[in-house]
Amino acid sequence: MNLRYLGRSIHLVSSNLVVDLDNPSRVPPLWVKVYDSENRYIGILFDVIGPVNDPFAVVRVKNPSIHIEKGADLYYQPKKRSRTGKGGRF
Repeated sequence: MNLRYLGRSIHLVSSNLVVDLDNPSRVPPLWVKVYDSENRYIGILFDVIGPVNDPFAVVRVKNPSIHIEKGADLYYQPKKRSRTGKGGRF
């Protein structure tokens, strides 16, 4: 599985996890899958909030009983590129 670093968890509110993004100039697309450092599925990237120069990610946690510590490293799986486009058949 090809994972990229998302950032560190800050706060868990009900079923939403707030994450301090590592690289604000490279915000991942919405709806990507998010994993912890042990490759366990946490949830999906639901929203990006805050100022443009220091945004935060909101991850919708799949299972609220999952314990995620403050400062835990989180990763996301990049979306696969779509191979559809103009043409294709001759």
